Amino acid sequence: MKISKNIEKELGIALPEIYKSKIDTQSSDTGLINYIFHTNAETIVNANYFHIHNYDEVPKKPSLWGALIRFLIGSSAKEEKKDLQFFKKWKESKVFIIGRAEKSVFYIELNDPNCSVYEFDFDVGKVIKKFNHIDDFITFTETN
Repeated sequence: MKISKNIEKELGIALPEIYKSKIDTQSSDTGLINYIFHTNAETIVNANYFHIHNYDEVPKKPSLWGALIRFLIGSSAKEEKKDLQFFKKWKESKVFIIGRAEKSVFYIELNDPNCSVYEFDFDVGKVIKKFNHIDDFITFTETN
């Protein structure tokens, strides 16, 4: 079975055709390329499972336990609220993680037929459109 079919079956989603053709023709590498551009079915499923299937487990409001954790690590309620808002937006836009870098996550939106690649930078907490097409992202991963 093709990698894309395994992923669709495991996650219960439909992947964009362009993305399917890319991961089905890439080697199922577990090394450096897989680190930036995930090409291994297990890695892809693990990267996406939580936000696709367990959204209801994320608390809708900051909790007492969350307040204690925030206090211990020096985080603010404002940051937690921002994280929850980002997660809700993430879920609603049907985001699909396709890779990672040291402090970033690369993703596509499942409803984008061109598979533009976005980068979420953990350090600054912002999303930027990094590549207009997944081919540009693949070229980037092969040259870095």
